[in-house]
Amino acid sequence: MVLGDAAGEGNTIAFNGGAGVAVKPTSIATVDFPAGKFVTAAVRRNSIYSNGGLGIDLNGEGVTPNDAGDPDAFPFANNSQNFPIITSVATGPALGTANIQGTLNSKPNTAYTLDFFTSAACDPSGNGEGARLFGSAGVNTDAIKELLDKRRETQPIGEWSCGSVFTNPQGDHAARLIEASGLKGFRIGGASVSEKHANFIINHGEASAADIEALIQRVQKTVAEKQGVQLQTEVRVVGEPA
Repeated sequence: MVLGDAAGEGNTIAFNGGAGVAVKPTSIATVDFPAGKFVTAAVRRNSIYSNGGLGIDLNGEGVTPNDAGDPDAFPFANNSQNFPIITSVATGPALGTANIQGTLNSKPNTAYTLDFFTSAACDPSGNGEGARLFGSAGVNTDAIKELLDKRRETQPIGEWSCGSVFTNPQGDHAARLIEASGLKGFRIGGASVSEKHANFIINHGEASAADIEALIQRVQKTVAEKQGVQLQTEVRVVGEPA
C-alpha cells in the first residue's frame, strides 16, 4: 500500500469482506499521541469499490452520524470527522467539470480539503464508496453560520416569541430549572413554554398580554416551589394586561 495524499499516491482497495479502509480509535494516550493531540490518518485519492462494508469506516461502527459543530476528539478515529452533505451536482461549463453544491458542518474557522469521487452507480445506503477520483476543493467553515445553525437547533427560531424571558441565576440556567420543573409545553391561553428551549414563551397567534404575564408568573411560582430559586424576568412588562 502506498501512503500519502499527493497525486499518484492512491491505492486500489476492493473486494474486501468488510470495510475498504477501517480507521480504529485509540484508547491510550502516549507521549507521542497525548490526549487531545491524536494525529489523524489521511485516507485520500484511493479507488475504493466492491467492498462488503463502507468505503472508509471510522471507529468500526458503520456510518458515524454527523453532529453539530463536530466536537468529537480523542480517542475517536480521525476525531469522528463529519462528512459533507452534497445537495446538487450539475455539469460544469468546461468538459469534464462539474458544479457541486453542499454543506460541511464541522469545526468553525477551519480549512478542509474535500475529495470528490464518482462510481458507476449510487450506493443504496447513501454512504457508499468512491471508485474514481473526480477532483478536490478547499473549503473554510464559517463561524457565524455555525453559530446560527446551532441557534436554529436549540432555540425556537421562526416562532413568535420575545426571546429569553428570564435571566440565568448565578451558576445555573433558567431553561434547565424550568424544564426540571416539568413546565416545557405548559400553556395558558394562546401562550406556552417552548418545547425546544424552556426559557422562551411562544405566542401561538392568539395569546393576549394577560396570557403571557400569567404564564410568566406561573413559571416563577412553580420553579420557586420545586427548585427553590426565584427567577427574575429579563423582559420588561409595560402597561396593563389586555
